[in-house]
Amino acid sequence: MSEEDPSPSGPDEQRPSRHEELLAALGEPVCSFDTGGQIDYANAAFERESGYALDQAEDRPLTLVVDDSDAQNLLSAVDEIQSAGAPRQTVEATLRTQDGETKPVECTVSVVGDDLAVMVLHDITTHKAREQRLSKFASVVSHDLRNPLDVALGRAEMLPEIADVSEENHAHLEEIYDSLTHMEQLIQDVLTLSQEAHESAETEPLELAAVARDAWENVATGEATLTVRTDVTVLAHRTRLLRLFENLFRNAVEHGRQTNGEPADENGDPLGVEVETVDDGDSVGFAVVDDGPGIDATDQEHLFEGGYTTADDGTGLGLTIVEEIADSHGWTVQVGEAEESGARFEVIGVTVARGNDSKA
Repeated sequence: MSEEDPSPSGPDEQRPSRHEELLAALGEPVCSFDTGGQIDYANAAFERESGYALDQAEDRPLTLVVDDSDAQNLLSAVDEIQSAGAPRQTVEATLRTQDGETKPVECTVSVVGDDLAVMVLHDITTHKAREQRLSKFASVVSHDLRNPLDVALGRAEMLPEIADVSEENHAHLEEIYDSLTHMEQLIQDVLTLSQEAHESAETEPLELAAVARDAWENVATGEATLTVRTDVTVLAHRTRLLRLFENLFRNAVEHGRQTNGEPADENGDPLGVEVETVDDGDSVGFAVVDDGPGIDATDQEHLFEGGYTTADDGTGLGLTIVEEIADSHGWTVQVGEAEESGARFEVIGVTVARGNDSKA
């Protein structure tokens, strides 16, 4: 009787590759896909999460388990990793299971070699539910606060007109009115942040100059002036882009105020704010530049932290909102100094259309 042949099985029973063995050992759902968006491999945890076995998912497009926009975002993340040399990218998506259920997931994407990407999926259902509860709570609180606040603002503004108010008391009323206005802005900023945390950004082609000018009209800018030096069209969510400009303009005005309350440059002339296109060949976007006092290098490190402000009447949330809006579009915000004086905020990674051509 001959002994069993210890050699590997025949050619029809191929041994899993080393990377497949490693992925199979992970507890998190993992799948790999090529740069064309075709699924190459999925581990057992991915099968449990999605309901698709490997033989059902292999060589199928990513749209088997996510929608078209999520699949494009995953492929864009791969492109960015390859072009920028980043170690990984994180993309939020909605996983669609075989039985038709959906669940929010966070996909950590890495690239292996030249044509293969690996993504690890994390179920963020609980996180998203908490965000929605917080958003609802913020909306209710903001509504309940805004009604009495509007009454207080109206009375504080009307009182000098209907009563004999001394100069000293008039100054007290102005301080009360300013404090109430500050509270109103803070409520709006908190509400905006809670909305940005979970609402999706559906984009459309928008003329950057038109949105910037509309935003300028929504901000109390005093004698400050706006110059728009761009004629590009961007792919963005209009309301969010409007808010982004409003907060950048408001930031410039608040930090450019002089002792007389008017925003001004270092020579005391009215503050100048410009919007211009950014295109250095690698990144495309736009910049908001002012000729005010600029931003101290130490402050630049903390500008996007919630609650951090160097302005006496700032809420500390304006630039946090700017960053949240940029993130929701896949953009990046950078801060620096203007060429001569003042501050410069650049928003890059924007999809910009020039005629029939578009560049991101």
